[in-house]
Amino acid sequence: MTAQDDVHARVAEHLHPGETFQAAIWVTRVHVAPTGGEIARQELNPKRLAESIALEAAGIDNAHTGPDGSSGNRAGVIDGPPGSQAAELDARLPADRGARLLALTDQRLIMFAKVPEPRPESLLSIPGWLLRRAREAADDAQFRPAAGPLRPLLAQWQGRRPVAAGLAERRLHLAFADGSRLAVITPHALAGSFIAALTS
Repeated sequence: MTAQDDVHARVAEHLHPGETFQAAIWVTRVHVAPTGGEIARQELNPKRLAESIALEAAGIDNAHTGPDGSSGNRAGVIDGPPGSQAAELDARLPADRGARLLALTDQRLIMFAKVPEPRPESLLSIPGWLLRRAREAADDAQFRPAAGPLRPLLAQWQGRRPVAAGLAERRLHLAFADGSRLAVITPHALAGSFIAALTS
């Protein structure tokens, strides 16, 4: 069984009667570095300055520098107001570069996450479990196929099918009926079949 056959079988477990699977692709969230103005506003925040002075006075080295988050300006990645289909999908993509599966059916677009491997009860098994999780996260971020069979999938979001899609610079650009648009990172080699399924 190929990796795509495995994905098809796992997605099929979640389809409604009469719904047809068309394509699926692994995606990650596009990260945008914060602008200099955003960093300055955060670093010069009076509360943050007071905390830094207090920590320094107490003799604690506050090694944390830079912005607290990397949400940054999402211009060029998402185009649409809060509550739009693109904004909802973007909000459900993990900020830690974890990959999610976007499955296209004849009726909807569904985002899936792999069901995590359960934590072992034996303390001796935990290091191996942590290593497998770290390896899997690295594989997901690089879109490498799983070494074994694909674990069950958990549906995390669903919405109407995109009305258009295109590929540019390793980014899959999705356009939705409400006028919103979203760019996600995806493996270039598999994007063609996803776009073809959407436009056929």
